[in-house]
Amino acid sequence: RFRGSVDLKGADVRLYVMEGLVLGKKVLARRLVEGKKTSPYAPKTRKCITNTPLCPVTAFAMCNIARIRPHISVLDPYAGSCATLLAAAALAAPSPVTAVGIEISDGVNFDRVEEDFEVRGLPGLRALVRGDCREERVREEIRRLVVGGSFDTIVTD
Repeated sequence: RFRGSVDLKGADVRLYVMEGLVLGKKVLARRLVEGKKTSPYAPKTRKCITNTPLCPVTAFAMCNIARIRPHISVLDPYAGSCATLLAAAALAAPSPVTAVGIEISDGVNFDRVEEDFEVRGLPGLRALVRGDCREERVREEIRRLVVGGSFDTIVTD
């Protein structure tokens, strides 16, 4: 039983009816947090598209779990089209992150990857290295790119 007046136009809490979470049932829920919109990072909006692009929701979730924040160094050793590094840069924006990617495939156009950062107004990658992250030569090259030679976090799919 509710007591007192209820102001539906200026409510303190909004409730949502959600379907599909539990088979055949509806759930009453409230929004706890709102984050970055991921649709501007969807593969169909990207300049560089690979054969198996990472879903932006997954990229943002991974970066949230990794606690991406401004001014840290992030490595993606299997960068592909850099979806995780785009998400990291977006979460830290407008402050920069030191984002470094390694990609073995010659099929990834590094210039198009840079365009993906530019058109979204995000700080660019510190480096995108062509090579195999299992090779010592490649690992040494990327260590020279960050202060102290080690990364704050590694995010990859």
